[in-house]
Amino acid sequence: MNPSSTRLSVATILAVLCCVATLRAQLPSLPKSLGGQSAEAAKTAETPEDATKRLELWLGESRDALTRLDGVDPASLPVGVTAADLDERKRTLGQIVIHASNALAALSARGDAVKAAEQSRAAASAWAGFKEPPPYPVLWLDELTGERQAVRSKLATHESSMANFERVLAGVLTDAKSDADVVGRANAALQGAQGDAVEAARWALDTAKAKSRLQAVRAALVEAGMANLRQSVAAARSDLDLLDRKIRTMRDDVGFTEEELQRIHHLSQERAKAVAKEIQAVEKRIQSALRARQAAQERMDLTGQVAADDDPARLKLATAGIRLDALQSMRQLLESLVELESQYRAVYADRRVLMNAADPAEARALAQSLVKTAGRLRVWREVIESDNAASAADLAKLESRAAAMAAGDSRADEFDDQRAALSEKLAMQRRAIQAVRNLEEQVGRWIEHHAPAPPGSTDLSQRIGTLVSSIPSWLGNVWSLTIFSFEDQVEVDGQTITGKVSVTLGMLLGGLLFFLVGWLLASRVLRRVQRTLVRRGYLFEAQARTLRKWLMLLVSLMLLIGTLSYLNIPLTIFAFLGGALAIGVGFGTQTLIKNFISGIILLVERKIRVGDVVEVGGVIGTVTEVNTRSSVIRAADDQESIVPNSIFLENRVTNLTLTSSTIRKSLRVGVDYGTPPALIMDILAEAAGRHGLVCKDPAPFAVFDDFGRDALVFSLYYWLELGSGANPVVVASDLRLMIGKRLGESGIRIPLPQRDMQLASERPIGVEPMRPAADE
Repeated sequence: MNPSSTRLSVATILAVLCCVATLRAQLPSLPKSLGGQSAEAAKTAETPEDATKRLELWLGESRDALTRLDGVDPASLPVGVTAADLDERKRTLGQIVIHASNALAALSARGDAVKAAEQSRAAASAWAGFKEPPPYPVLWLDELTGERQAVRSKLATHESSMANFERVLAGVLTDAKSDADVVGRANAALQGAQGDAVEAARWALDTAKAKSRLQAVRAALVEAGMANLRQSVAAARSDLDLLDRKIRTMRDDVGFTEEELQRIHHLSQERAKAVAKEIQAVEKRIQSALRARQAAQERMDLTGQVAADDDPARLKLATAGIRLDALQSMRQLLESLVELESQYRAVYADRRVLMNAADPAEARALAQSLVKTAGRLRVWREVIESDNAASAADLAKLESRAAAMAAGDSRADEFDDQRAALSEKLAMQRRAIQAVRNLEEQVGRWIEHHAPAPPGSTDLSQRIGTLVSSIPSWLGNVWSLTIFSFEDQVEVDGQTITGKVSVTLGMLLGGLLFFLVGWLLASRVLRRVQRTLVRRGYLFEAQARTLRKWLMLLVSLMLLIGTLSYLNIPLTIFAFLGGALAIGVGFGTQTLIKNFISGIILLVERKIRVGDVVEVGGVIGTVTEVNTRSSVIRAADDQESIVPNSIFLENRVTNLTLTSSTIRKSLRVGVDYGTPPALIMDILAEAAGRHGLVCKDPAPFAVFDDFGRDALVFSLYYWLELGSGANPVVVASDLRLMIGKRLGESGIRIPLPQRDMQLASERPIGVEPMRPAADE
């Protein structure tokens, strides 16, 4: 085999090995999927009792291991194990203890969650209508409407938590697979360790197993939380269904009497009085805070110099200022709640008039008044929310400063007082925000029910602004749109972790971009490699082109596997192709796959290569391309034939250059009888030896072939090197010209064909001489 063929084979084998190595990482459980029901699938589902026993066992083992490690001296660790490794093991065991305890708590709450869901379903099924006759009080309707809004929010929160748990579980699944690989490598390292390295390898294996168990515990915690959330979601949906039915029944038979309005006013005034008492209590605290701030300021003034930020006197003054500011803000918020109660009574009065209004103009004016009120409430809420965000930032700053303090720091008490003041302020702000939001939502529902805005009534600029502002949210929703999802499993420490992996549109677009960029880069690199190989003479152009195409196919396969790995999609999910789709796809692509596999076999066996001269199906020509499905053969007349690769394996094929690129050709020459045969043989051999394209080794030779009917027949045999660009037809023509010239110079004649003719006749044939025509 020539050097270029050897290089081509080595490059092809290396590319195939790289592809197989990449594919192997994606196929850890493919045989189980293709071989029918796996052992994991045959197991029965783990009951909560079994999970509780397993978690209790792991919790006890982790606590015992953590207790043993607490007394370990870092100096007594095995050779190669550092104190950092000890701390890492302790952290892992500590996390196992925390997560296992939380998982056990979640499992113990499973019964209560199931009971609550059953009670909600039973209540929804048992309700057959109100016992009280209509009309129904408007406050009752508002109460049910507010409760429905709260249940909807709770349901949305539960569903969002479920989605978050699914994402967390998918991440745990990925981490569990990675940790399982680490355990395998650590186990292999322990098997091959010797001497002092054995204890270090055993330590690494135990640490890897602990991390792997941590993933199992995390999965148990997430699964327990998801199970409880499913029950909460079921209960919320039952409650929501019951509230919807009650509100539909009540909505059309609601009455709003003067007595009920007076009752609403009375309840609002009682709440305002309670808030006023809170204002009085806060006012007393403000006076005390003023005195404390004044005393702190006087102590600062006595020093007569600028104190540092961490000076005790300056800290006390700052604490007094923060407490005073918080109390004053709380007083303002309480006063706003009193004002809110006044607004509450006013909007209920407007609502009663709106419900009983007979004049459409009056109804429109009242509806417009409610719209303005809703706008003022929205601005009011946004202002308080802004202040709340600023207060939260101040508290976060204090938390970060307190976290940086050492134990026993003298400043800790002052920072605790400051945090307590800000926390109380935040709680009051959240109370005010919730109160304003409740009234805002109520007014919004009234507007929607009693005076809905007609289509197209919104200002065009406002609609455009709303549309533009919703574009980022819309794009985000589209980007995170789930295209499909699948379940993936991994077994860790006897527990099967099953996660639901979702593939979003953004992930698909990212994977497609990864594939395209990788494919373009590989194409450019391989084209440059092709040109380099041809320019330096390692391969011919056709061979380099074929190598590039096959390598691009392998690169595409590896990029596809890499893209699936990027998307966390294991190849096992495509095992269903071996079932329903495999039958139809198999028959439909039988010929294509057969030719494709044949191309791979041709590439590996190297029995048919680019540049070989072959005879297949009555066509003799040079192989110019060996592609994935077919090969191209160029005949002597430059006509190209596309031959399926399976033909080379199923039919008889003659490869004229299988073991050598030289081929033997021959031509026959006839001369007159009486010519010395040795002379003719010398002339033929000499002519072939003088031709530049005829191989010198083996040397050409001539033989006395036959005593022909008309001449002595000689044959000339010679060899041509196909790689040199020799055309057998042109070389044979050149040799005939050279031989003819040499025979003419030697006076040797090439006889014409001779034939004996016999005429059969019943009588003699008459012969008459012809007289020449007379000259004119």
